Amino acid sequence: MREARFGSSLAIDGDTLAIGASQEDSGSNARAGAAYVYTHQTVDWTLLQRVAAPSLRAYAQFGFALDLSGDTLVIGAPHNPYEVASDHNGEVYVLRRDGSELKQVALLTAPQPAVNDQFGAGLGLNASQLYVGAAGEADERGAVYAYARGPSGLVRSLRIAPDKSNPGDQFGEQIQALNDYVVVSAPLDDGGARGIDPSSTSDAQTDSGAVYLLQ
Repeated sequence: MREARFGSSLAIDGDTLAIGASQEDSGSNARAGAAYVYTHQTVDWTLLQRVAAPSLRAYAQFGFALDLSGDTLVIGAPHNPYEVASDHNGEVYVLRRDGSELKQVALLTAPQPAVNDQFGAGLGLNASQLYVGAAGEADERGAVYAYARGPSGLVRSLRIAPDKSNPGDQFGEQIQALNDYVVVSAPLDDGGARGIDPSSTSDAQTDSGAVYLLQ
C-alpha cells in the first residue's frame, strides 16, 4: 500500500517477528497504522495475523513502535487521541498470543494525558518490565514510564526523566530493554560534548542527540 511505511518498526523474539506499518490505512481512517506478525515454521516465515485496533483514528500511527517478549506484543499509537479534544496523547496496546491468535489484553494511556504527549513513541519490553516513552511530554522534553509485569498484569512503577533537559529533547523516542539494562534515546538533545559520560553541560550543539543507559 502506498505510503504504508511497512517496516517502520521491528521486533523479533524466537520464532516470532513483528513489523509495524505505521501509516497504513485502517478501514476509513487514513494512516491509522497496523502491525503484521509472522512466525517461522521449518524454512519459511508465515503471516500469523494483521493487527489493528477499532479505536484508532486517522493518523494515529499504530505500529510506530513495537516490541516482543515471549507471548506478549506491545504496540504504540503515539498520535492517537485518547481524548477527542486532545491530539497526540498516545496509547499502547498490549496483546498476548493464545495459540494462533493475538488478543488484546490491556490498553495503556499516559497517567495524565496531555496534548502531544506521544505516549507510546518508544517501547522496550523484557521478561519483567515494560518501558513506554512519551517523547512529547512537557514541551517535548520527554519521559519514560516503567511498568512491572506480574501475574495480574502491568503495574506502573516509575517515571524516568533526565536530571537536565530542555524543550524539544524528545527523551523516550526510542527504547531498548535487555535483562537489567534500558537504553533510551533523546535524539534532539542539544549536547555540547562527545563520548561516554561527557562532563560538559553545554547546549552548544543543536539537536546533536544523546543516549541514556539505565540500570
